[in-house]
Amino acid sequence: MKKLDEIVKFHGHICPRLVLGYRVSAFALKNLGKVKKLRYICDVKE
Repeated sequence: MKKLDEIVKFHGHICPRLVLGYRVSAFALKNLGKVKKLRYICDVKE
């Protein structure tokens, strides 16, 4: 997974939702490896 600094550079600025999305993505990537077959990924945005 990319470092937070790289994501901020791509996004243009740092904000609370960017950090939250980064942390949730890291958690999901770590834990989804335990799932054998994944059919759907849901992305929730404001």
